[in-house]
Amino acid sequence: MREQQSIRKQANIQGIMKDYTKKTLVELNANLNLVINSGKFQIITFEEFIAIALDAPRVVGIYPEIKNPVFINQQVKWPGGKKFEDKFVETLKKYGYKGSYMSKDWLRQPAFIQSFAPTSLIYISDLTDLPKIFLIDDVMIPTQDTNQVCLFLTVLLS
Repeated sequence: MREQQSIRKQANIQGIMKDYTKKTLVELNANLNLVINSGKFQIITFEEFIAIALDAPRVVGIYPEIKNPVFINQQVKWPGGKKFEDKFVETLKKYGYKGSYMSKDWLRQPAFIQSFAPTSLIYISDLTDLPKIFLIDDVMIPTQDTNQVCLFLTVLLS
């Protein structure tokens, strides 16, 4: 923890990620890279991540996570009343990601969508037939959206 605080202080990081433009995040990342890993890694967008997979000389699947959807939906107001999950799935569809597990479409561009938020996965079930993975941490920690412990949810789902 002390090391993380020291790195944040050296890189002059304050606030949360949504408060920054990509340009600012790249600059902050450059500062962090000097401290952490000598500039080996860079911040990329979701679309840049997808481009890496699509530009590969062979089929490369992706395994993106719907990260903190409850928090993001509280912080960001999307046009037309959309949610973060809508934008996430729209981006996948824009680049041709579709199809149920092992379907012809899925085999061409495999993707699994993962999240620690079960209501987020349920919501996107009406938006895409791509496979969804419910991530579980400690079974006694409540989920961010239902406030139920994962142990209870896994019993319900089994």
